[in-house]
Amino acid sequence: FSPEINYKNIGNFFVRSFQTPLAFDRASPRPSHLFQCATAKKDSGIGISQSNISDADIEKLEQQSKHTERILPDIKALILDCSTFHEVLDFHLQNGKDMASYHLSLCWHKIAQMVNGNWHVKEDIKENATALLPLLKQTVAAFDNYDARSLSGTAASFSKISSTTNISFEPKIWSCLTKRAVQVEDFEAADISFLLCAYVKVNRKDEKLLNSLSDKAMLDINNFQPKEMAHLVWGYAKLDSPAPARLYQAIEQNAIKKLNNFTAEDIAKTVWAYATVDVLPTKLLNAIADLLIEKFDNIQIEDNCTTTWWELDHYDAHKLCNIVWAYAKLGHKVPKLFHSIENEAIETLDLFFARDLASIAFAYAKIGHRAPKLFTAIKDKVIRHVDTFNKQDIANIVWAYAKAGQRAPQLFEAMEDAAIKELSLFTSRDIAIVVWAYAKIGHKAPTLCTALEDKAVEIIKTFNEQDVVNTLWGYARLGHAAPALFDAIQQVIVEQISRFTSHDITSIYTAYATIGYHAPRLFGAMYEKIEEDCEDFDEDQMTKIALAYLKSGISAPNLLDGTKLKALEEQKGFISQENLESMQLDALSGYPEIDLHDQVMKNTQ
Repeated sequence: FSPEINYKNIGNFFVRSFQTPLAFDRASPRPSHLFQCATAKKDSGIGISQSNISDADIEKLEQQSKHTERILPDIKALILDCSTFHEVLDFHLQNGKDMASYHLSLCWHKIAQMVNGNWHVKEDIKENATALLPLLKQTVAAFDNYDARSLSGTAASFSKISSTTNISFEPKIWSCLTKRAVQVEDFEAADISFLLCAYVKVNRKDEKLLNSLSDKAMLDINNFQPKEMAHLVWGYAKLDSPAPARLYQAIEQNAIKKLNNFTAEDIAKTVWAYATVDVLPTKLLNAIADLLIEKFDNIQIEDNCTTTWWELDHYDAHKLCNIVWAYAKLGHKVPKLFHSIENEAIETLDLFFARDLASIAFAYAKIGHRAPKLFTAIKDKVIRHVDTFNKQDIANIVWAYAKAGQRAPQLFEAMEDAAIKELSLFTSRDIAIVVWAYAKIGHKAPTLCTALEDKAVEIIKTFNEQDVVNTLWGYARLGHAAPALFDAIQQVIVEQISRFTSHDITSIYTAYATIGYHAPRLFGAMYEKIEEDCEDFDEDQMTKIALAYLKSGISAPNLLDGTKLKALEEQKGFISQENLESMQLDALSGYPEIDLHDQVMKNTQ
């Protein structure tokens, strides 16, 4: 490298340049597939393989990358002056032999900058993807000479180009980048943050890199700034690869010290990440709660308008929902915080989208914080904008209201119509959630139940144990006869009987008996399960199963001790039609609640 180059300034340049595009990758398009250069014409992608680069090429390019004596003094300025990606590539073709690794990284950064938000440039690059090959070849050949800042900058550019144009760089390229990243020791906080975010953008989970970055982060953790800490925990959570516990503890301690410098986005990302990996940072959550309560209560009056800190900090309802979701997911109750957020949400509800409404309703229902004013406000907005709800939003919102015990007939009626419109997209999970919610709140919807029955029969092979039990529970609780569904489900149960627990078996017996569906084959299969695993069934469950047999008229002579069975039969009032129905419904009401945090947050980060 040239001694005239001020690498610290270069680092600051990259921090400024990449901060905005890496702040959030909400709904960023993912590469549809990985391209091989040998088939680039068909797949419109770029890569590096034996078909387009030889060992001699690599050796020659390595020598060129080490050649720094003849670096043009204005090469950086000339790259930055390029106005099209073709100009960048032409400049590289003419001056590549004089470029150091930093200049190659700068070329990629310039191209990535051009594709950001410019549709014409995106299309141009997609149509001329192979034109990137000379620059790509020299970049990969020079990886062994890259420092941490150049590596992170190049990776960030690769990810930006991939996520905006759907051009994927071959796994081999990322592997070369990973290999060098593991070797380099001069990583600073910003380098780690950018590199991790780059891998998140292309959804590349590389355990070797992740382990190395966690070790590097521990060495420099006290120098991490709020945004870098937020990106660090968020990156590991997004890649579904929890970092070592010691890193989470170190970040928690450092974050508490620098909490006043956290933005709303930093807070949202941080708590979301901890909740996603199921790590409870109690002290950090308490500190954040205190900060947010203070901030939300700090009303500023300007031009006769009230403005909160949250609104000043680039208000985004999505961030607010992520925060309450995280606290709910971790079961960390801070009533004063939820009260402050409730007031803030009501004031700004016009800025909430369908998924935000479902997410915040879920959080309050999950944590058990009563917020009738918020649920009323959400209901009114949902009814007005019901056409914007997709099938996941529908399932989440009805679950939240049912779980919170919020009776809202108009909302459930509106959701009924919306669900029927979205029915073709429903999964077994969606069906189970919706039926469970309508049953839990006691809102009968015969048209919807019939439509869901038809859809359930169509996709019955996709039902897992929880879907089966909750769907049966819902139909039985609503008293909605669904013979086609109950017939199809019994086949699934018989085939997969070993997967069902004693609680599942008890609930299935109760549902079939309550709805009055005669299923001797199913009862026989479940009875064999009871004989095999009799130690798993407690006395209460055996009593409920015995009642199911009595109600259905199917005999099971060895099910209960003769004395106990006779006592049940002699209690005529106890097993009268009315009382037996009540007993069956009580048994069904004891089934565990559905936990929706995984679905609610599926598309929120």
